[in-house]
Formats: sequence, structure tokens, C-alpha cells
Amino acid sequence: VISQVLFGPPLLTKNAPLAVVSGPRVTLYGSSPTTSSFSRALARHSAPPTTANLFGQSEEAQKLHDIAPDRQVGTGGNPARCASFRNDGRLLAVGTDRGEVRVCDTTSRATLCTFRTKESNLAVRSVEWLRTGKQVLSAGDDGLLRLWSLSHAAASQAEKALLTLRGHGDAVRSLVLWQK
Repeated sequence: VISQVLFGPPLLTKNAPLAVVSGPRVTLYGSSPTTSSFSRALARHSAPPTTANLFGQSEEAQKLHDIAPDRQVGTGGNPARCASFRNDGRLLAVGTDRGEVRVCDTTSRATLCTFRTKESNLAVRSVEWLRTGKQVLSAGDDGLLRLWSLSHAAASQAEKALLTLRGHGDAVRSLVLWQK
């Protein structure tokens, strides 16, 4: 089951990377502007058609393509529910069914740190990076919003959120962080 589809920030090309959150992984497409079949296919299909049909599509644009992912980021076997790219595209925060927020490197696919609380193991449904790229806000089925800091990612502090917002009365399914 696909939980979320999201585009990352445009990096070295005009095409942003694509992430698909599904099962115990996040599949990444277009994370490399030169070697990615997804990036090459987008570039090829964004050119104006040479001969068009009635719908304005070239014959090449009508062909279906099976594009292999560039890489996958795992979640330790726990179903992933949501993800968010950091503004530089290098890190990806992933919320899981087990109540974890995993911060992963999109290039090496390594999990750099895992945030979780002892209070709850209910699903994290939404994650967003703060503009600084050093903190992640999470929300989930326990009805709480938590602010996590990469500077507190050591094993002894990964269970302590910087801030917990209570009083929502129900599960929080979506989180939008507006920053000037």
C-alpha cells in the first residue's frame, strides 16, 4: 500500500527527486541527475513533441516506461507512513507504524538516527523539517506533536523530544509547517 508520494527539492537539475512511501521502505527516484533513469525520462518527455497526435502527445511520450528506482531507504521492517525531504535533499525523515522517526541519508541509505518515545508506539503519520534542517516535527496517532533535534540524536537523548504539544484530542493525520 502506498502511503505517500512526495517530491524533494530540485537539486542539480530542474527535476526534483521523487519518493514513494510504501511498506517497510521509501523508494527514491531521480536522486542522481546524471545516472537516474527517472531524471533522464523526465528530461526526454519535457522536450516539445516533434510529431503530435490528436492529443498533442508525441508517439514517444505515449509509450509506457518501467523505471527502476535509484535506491531504497529501509525502516528496519516497520511499515513507513510518511516522509519529508530536508531542504537540501540529502536527508529524509521517515515516520513509521512503530512510532519512530528515522532520519536517513538519501545517498548512502544509512539510518543516521532514530527518534522514539517510551510513552507511545503508535504510528507517526506526518513529519516536517524545520527550515534550519536541524529539527523535525512529527505528529501521529497518539495525538501529540513532537519536535526532535538532530543535536539530541545520541542514543541517550533520542527518546526525549525537545517539545511536545498536547491537547489535540485525537490522532493527528497531517501536519503543515508554514515558515517565512
